[in-house]
Amino acid sequence: MYALHFIATDLPSYILPFSLGMFTALHINKINALLNLLHPYIILGLSFIIVLILLYLRAVPVFENFTKFKVDPFATVFVVLAVVSLCRVTGRRFTFLQYVGKHSMNMYLTHTFIFGYFFADFIYGFKYPVLIFLALFTTSLLLSICIEFVKRRIGFYWLQGKIVDIINRVGGLVPKEHHNAH
Repeated sequence: MYALHFIATDLPSYILPFSLGMFTALHINKINALLNLLHPYIILGLSFIIVLILLYLRAVPVFENFTKFKVDPFATVFVVLAVVSLCRVTGRRFTFLQYVGKHSMNMYLTHTFIFGYFFADFIYGFKYPVLIFLALFTTSLLLSICIEFVKRRIGFYWLQGKIVDIINRVGGLVPKEHHNAH
């Protein structure tokens, strides 16, 4: 049992995906350099095979400790690698995924409230997992669009930029040449 268990019972399940996301964001250039060494078909094939293996392990009762919380973050990484490789192979950009990616944080933060707290009966009313997913996805995306509209109207990003700039200057994180450029 950990100290925050009574506050956040699912905290351990969210630490791994959060850590993987932070690691990826911090090391994206190194990851891209490594991916560029391999042919996209190799990455696509390996990613597909690894996702299938992880999903299989998730479903097999013998592997009790390999629950969805321990498998899903890794499966997600390999699904993303497969999509990136597919983009590289076909030369196409999946603009819908880019659009959803811009809204992903808002969608992540709002889906729990929609799904678990306020509209559970409405969402579960669709009865079929695919329809439940589509209803939740659509409502989360629409809510994110509204949130982004409000954030732009009130100048949230301008204020955020100013605060980050102040923190960087006070913390000495920005080189002095950068200050002179402004």
